[in-house]
Amino acid sequence: MRRAVLIGTAAALALLAAGPLGASGTKAVHAARSVWNGDIYVVNADGTERVRLTRDPAEEFSPAWSPDGTKIAFSRFTGSRFQIFVMSAEGTGAQQLTFGDSAALGAAWSPDGTRIAFTRCAVSCDVYVMDADGRGLRRLTYGEQPGDVSPTWSPDGHAIAFADIDGLFAIGAFGGPWHRLTEGPADDADPSWSPDGTQIAFTDVTGGLALIPAEGGVPALLLPGDGWNPRWRPAPRP
Repeated sequence: MRRAVLIGTAAALALLAAGPLGASGTKAVHAARSVWNGDIYVVNADGTERVRLTRDPAEEFSPAWSPDGTKIAFSRFTGSRFQIFVMSAEGTGAQQLTFGDSAALGAAWSPDGTRIAFTRCAVSCDVYVMDADGRGLRRLTYGEQPGDVSPTWSPDGHAIAFADIDGLFAIGAFGGPWHRLTEGPADDADPSWSPDGTQIAFTDVTGGLALIPAEGGVPALLLPGDGWNPRWRPAPRP
């Protein structure tokens, strides 16, 4: 049975002693409170056999399976910002891949599993690509604020589509000129390349589910409203 990866928001109960006032004049004001901590779980497609994979005190989100199903990339809060980590599908051996004074999130594996695209945000956001072990870091975009987000790979691994304040664009997996997919300015978001490489689903400015040819063109609105973060069903394996 297929397994799905998801984010669970685990509530850990922290008991605080309501003791006498200390020298500082402070006192615990609650006998108990809930500490909310996002963790990553896997679960069967029918909702059974949920397994918690992460137990770090830090918040984790945005999990992404590697194409071969053996690893999961995700973002973890490291104390001042989010960074991208990779762990085994069983939740072991978490390894930090990104570092520095800017947040990294939205990991997306290349179809062959050798590279990871992601968004790095400081004052503005841009799309980066690195090897699956964190080496070979390359910055792909230099967009204007608020920047470029939500990278998605073409099935052949040759291009990456992303969202910009002026619409959706595509760029070569190793950089190069941008190719416009939708006309802006608009809040088009969440591009998702179809498994056969011919179409890109996305969330349009109205929040609806829309579809465009992979080379760009006039969008077709499939579902008005409530069309956030579309994802394609994988192509059947031979």
